[in-house]
Amino acid sequence: MLKSAASCWLVGHTMTWVDLLVACLVNPIIYHRPKLLQDFPLLYLHNEKVAHHDDLVGFLYHVRTRKFQDKK
Repeated sequence: MLKSAASCWLVGHTMTWVDLLVACLVNPIIYHRPKLLQDFPLLYLHNEKVAHHDDLVGFLYHVRTRKFQDKK
């Protein structure tokens, strides 16, 4: 869904409850077992964007900053 989305959000051009739901489900995985999602950088970046949204600061776990390498 994130690869084919017209914006960085899952539905439309603004954050929706779907983005928040996905972030809430993925956030504990990223926090406790970050290597499990190393092959899914878009999911990580989506979670980071939701976590840093002005209305949600402090709502999700602090997400460790990660850099991803393109797989070729």
